Parts: sequence; C-alpha cells; structure tokens
Amino acid sequence: MLAGGLFLEVTGSPASRRTSEAPSPTWTIARGERIALLGGNGTGKSTLLRTLAGIEPARRTAVRVNGVPFSALDGAARARAVAWLPQEEPAPEGLSVRSAVALGRAPHRPPSLRDDPRDDAPVDALLARFDLISLAARPMNTLSGGERKRVALARLFAQETPLVLLDEPFAPLDAGMTLRIASILLEEAAHGVAFVVALHDPNLALELATRVLLVEEGRVVADGPTDEILNDDALLRIHGGGWAPARRAGDDARRWVPAPVKR
Repeated sequence: MLAGGLFLEVTGSPASRRTSEAPSPTWTIARGERIALLGGNGTGKSTLLRTLAGIEPARRTAVRVNGVPFSALDGAARARAVAWLPQEEPAPEGLSVRSAVALGRAPHRPPSLRDDPRDDAPVDALLARFDLISLAARPMNTLSGGERKRVALARLFAQETPLVLLDEPFAPLDAGMTLRIASILLEEAAHGVAFVVALHDPNLALELATRVLLVEEGRVVADGPTDEILNDDALLRIHGGGWAPARRAGDDARRWVPAPVKR
C-alpha cells in the first residue's frame, strides 16, 4: 500500500482522438472506490486504462498519485501503486501457473532477489482464492482462456496495490466464476482497494460499482453515482439500443434485458 492509501487525480483526455476539443474535467479516484468504465467498442476505455497504468504515453493528460506525477515514479513504485489487467495476455510456454502468480510479488522484493520464501504464503493463498491449486504446476500455455484469466487475476492481486485496473475481466469466465470474481472485487474494495473496471454489461455495473464513468471518443462525458448515471438514456447513448428495462414482481431493483427484436 502507498502511505496514506490512494488518491489519484486525472486531468485532460487520455484517450481522446481529437486534438482541438476541450479536455475532460478533472476526476479523481479515492481509496476503496468502485468505478465502472462504460462505453461502446472503440471509444477509448482500454486506452484510458493503459494511460492510468502508465502503459500508454500520457500525451494530453496528467496523472498524479497522492500528489506525485505518475511519470516521476520508477517502475517498481508504479507497480506497487497500480495493478493493470489487460483484456488478453500471452501465455508463455513453460511458465507454470504458480510461477505466473508469483510474478506479481516482484515489486515487493529487491531486483537482485528472484525468489523470496516470504512470497510462498501469499501465493498459496491466492492459488486457493482463485481455485488454482490443482493447476499450480500446469504450464500456462496448456490452460483454457478462462483459466488463464483466473491466473492473471491472481497475479494482479499478488501485487497488493491500492488501485487495480481491469479491462473486461469477465469476458472468458463462466457464470459461476464471474460471480466469484465479482465477490472478490467487492471484498477487496471493503478493505480499501479501489478498482476501475471496463464493462459492457450494465447489470454487472449495477452490482459492482458505486460510480460510473461514461466514455465517448476518448473523453469522460459523464461521471457520477451509478444510480444517477446508469439509466435507459445512457444505454441508448452507449449501445444505441437493444436493451429494455426489467422488473420482477415485488422487486424495485433496476435491471436490463435484451429488447425484443422487431421483425
């Protein structure tokens, strides 16, 4: 953890494709916040996450962590501040599941120390938490897409950062594992870890997030509490329709289902 938790401030339009438009308003991420990043395909969600992680050059933006420019931090300090999960990662041939998870501990040990016995306990705990114990010795390149995603998530949390950035983490997971990972995110947030997760499913956003950022053409165009920002108009703006509100008898919870196709 960073001393004092986390306060990340973003100014500019990190994913914008236009050079002449006004920048997005300044926005912040505080300790324990649960943020869903919503927008259509190609609107810049992944670019925004890569910018926050320091992967994408911050050409038109400034990112500060606890008041310090992110660009001023060295690689290890960045990796202790922010953990990033891309949509897809290569599966190195020969690397075992356990070794892949243990890579997340690297920012917490000296560069000269390749392995640290003190990492054994947290790695074992993560293998159990993500149901990977039976796969621990398996080479990464022999796993299914969903299994590789669970390994990537375990490695992400091995970094023990105050902020995690997740780019569509549920895409290859079955329904049961999706619920399990969602529960883990909520548990981590309850312990002060902030997360920003790019999603397409509005129902999952309602369950996970207390705050929503809407992205259009690389800019944050709306930012606020989930109940205020995520509505029928927002879905029409993001996806151009295809969703219909749903209610269950005696249940006022908001949900959306696919709209009937008109023939």
